[in-house]
Formats: sequence, structure tokens, C-alpha cells
Amino acid sequence: MTVHDGNGWKITPLSGWVLEVEGNISTLYHPKGVGAIQISKYSKDSAVTKADLLDLASEHIEAGANYKEYEENFLKVLTFAFGHDGEFWQHWYIAISSGVLFITYNCDEADREVELEQVKSMVATVSAT
Repeated sequence: MTVHDGNGWKITPLSGWVLEVEGNISTLYHPKGVGAIQISKYSKDSAVTKADLLDLASEHIEAGANYKEYEENFLKVLTFAFGHDGEFWQHWYIAISSGVLFITYNCDEADREVELEQVKSMVATVSAT
């Protein structure tokens, strides 16, 4: 497996998934898949807190999106999923020291179950470097 090293973070894409990097955004997709993952990182001057993650996601939370909090690879994670205009979206906000990884996955609502488990397994490999 190939590991992608971002700026202070890394992820392990599954076999067959293509990685493209443009500036601060890393995109992963399967050529025969139905959606795409995009990863970007935002930095601040101090350690990222749970309150910071909630603040970043506040628009969606206020709109009624249910969220889940957990810890993966010693990192705080906030995630939620929602549908909008026929599309399915899953967002992850991951605190990495003084930065936040913002990860999105989207596809057509009808295809939401096609590769979601693969996407979740890749997001679970995210760790700080």
C-alpha cells in the first residue's frame, strides 16, 4: 500500500484509488467509482479543541445534521452525513495538533452505499506525521 504524506498528516489509499494533489487539496477517487474524497488542512496558532471542531461544523449542525464524535489514531474526530439536492455528503473534521483536516466524500444519493465502507476505511488510516 502506498501512503500519502500531506502537510503534517498521512492517509493510506486503497488499491485502485487514484490520488491527485492540487495546492492544499488532496483528492482520492476510484476510476470506476461513484464519488470522491477531498482533504484539505487548515491551521491555527494553538491546539485544536472539540469546540473548534464544533464551530467549524456549526452550519450543518444548526441545519439539523446529526454528528458523531470519536477518537481515531489518537486524533479527535467529528463526523456527520447528510443529503442535499440529490447528493450524499459525509464530512470529517479531524484535529491534528494546531491544524484541522477537513475531509469530504460525496456521490449521488442513490449510490451512497456503493463505496462508503471503503471511504471510511481510508479515513480511519489518517494519522499525524
